[in-house]
Amino acid sequence: MAIYTVFFSFMLFIFELRLSSLESGIRDNFGFLFSFWGRTFFLCFMATLCCALDTIIGYIAGTLMFANTLFNGYVIYKHPSFGKGDTTEH
Repeated sequence: MAIYTVFFSFMLFIFELRLSSLESGIRDNFGFLFSFWGRTFFLCFMATLCCALDTIIGYIAGTLMFANTLFNGYVIYKHPSFGKGDTTEH
């Protein structure tokens, strides 16, 4: 479980860097990260993986990941243009 968590965390980290040299590969293989619902479900999935580690650090990381998911939802609610389609279109 920890290996999956580390792999998916690394994938999210690379996605958030927005490196132009890696963007086409990420878009082809992990295109769901570019949509609001795909990113939301992925962040919730990551939070449950963290909690499934059954350690205090895992619970803290899972709670922070759920908080991050809620924050992303709040931003989309306040600024609906972020939730429409691909966030990198403009």
